[in-house]
Amino acid sequence: MDVAREWMDLVGSLLAVPMTTLPEERLAATLITTFESSACAFHMRPARNAVVQRIYPVGRFDTAQLDEWVRLSVEAPTVHPLMRYYLATGDLAPQQVADVPSTIAGSRARARYAELTRADGIEHQLAIPLPPGSSGARWFVVGRSTPYSPAAMMLARQVQRLIIGLDRQATALTRWQQRAAEGDGGSVAADVRLTPRELSVLGLVADGLTAAATARRLVVAERTVHKHLERVYAKLGVSDRVSAVLRAQRLGMLPEAELAVAQ
Repeated sequence: MDVAREWMDLVGSLLAVPMTTLPEERLAATLITTFESSACAFHMRPARNAVVQRIYPVGRFDTAQLDEWVRLSVEAPTVHPLMRYYLATGDLAPQQVADVPSTIAGSRARARYAELTRADGIEHQLAIPLPPGSSGARWFVVGRSTPYSPAAMMLARQVQRLIIGLDRQATALTRWQQRAAEGDGGSVAADVRLTPRELSVLGLVADGLTAAATARRLVVAERTVHKHLERVYAKLGVSDRVSAVLRAQRLGMLPEAELAVAQ
């Protein structure tokens, strides 16, 4: 399988229309294929004693098994080596069970975890975290019967950046629509219509990427990025990148975070 092309096609199709929710089922299906896994879970922790978990493909496990995993995630989260790792470190990098340090998950913890997962062929799991959102901490987790190679772990870090970008775009568009509907930005917010690609370019610029770096991230020509920025300036009524980012933040199109625009 051509992994790069698979992800380019997926991201391209998702960016073709406005997106206000993360398409977790489509992402899960692509993650399963990419990492040659048998299942993928989207796991959220909106509160300390609350867990939401959806596993794909739907029907892969029975309801009793799903309920038991959710119960363990709430009542005994440290049973899972990956959960122990993330709760202990706060790390947001991809991690697999096989690489969790023994100081965090020792032999006893690993043995108990193996008992729960080996029969289902998902003993080896790889987690790809997303930045915490309104629903709390979030992870995509793929599972299979063998460990993931160093090359697969490197690929997971690259895929993570794509998923985070899609998530940020969906969040920004949702906030913009909410504020426009509430009148929190006046008629200007209601009249501005940035395309998904224009919003993606502006978001990367806000993160401090240059036009060249933005072009590499989106796999387009640098002149295409400049064309997108020109249209963004015209729609927002500004003449430079800093002003565009600040205006977009005021209108709720971008998170009001620290400004890191490249000059």
